Amino acid sequence: MNDQFGFDDGPDTDIDLTPLIDVVFILIIFFVIATSFSKPVLEIILPAAETSEVEVHRQGEVMVDVDADGAIYSGGVLYTEDNIMDLMNTDVNSTMVLNMDKEAPFESFILIIDSARKIDRNNIVVATDEKEE
Repeated sequence: MNDQFGFDDGPDTDIDLTPLIDVVFILIIFFVIATSFSKPVLEIILPAAETSEVEVHRQGEVMVDVDADGAIYSGGVLYTEDNIMDLMNTDVNSTMVLNMDKEAPFESFILIIDSARKIDRNNIVVATDEKEE
């Protein structure tokens, strides 16, 4: 009798996948947009050296950037003469990689090295580019 009025008590055999596809598509768009791509914070032109070696950034290294104006950054934080010791005391046993712009004032380099010497930190590496022949 239910068949006469258009009612069907049997199981639905048609599954509409359109809403599922829409949700998956929206999630894909969300994750593509929300993914942050790592970009260098500062434009640093490293000096060239004949003895430079290609080395990959290793986990646990403290990266220190010095721009052309002599500003010192690490992890996006600006360090000055007043708080440079905070930078030197971070992860003392790890290697500190110094990325200095070739136009950076030498005073910034001396400030970093002197601060490291105050706490007997000897594991500092200066990054360079390979010299083109």
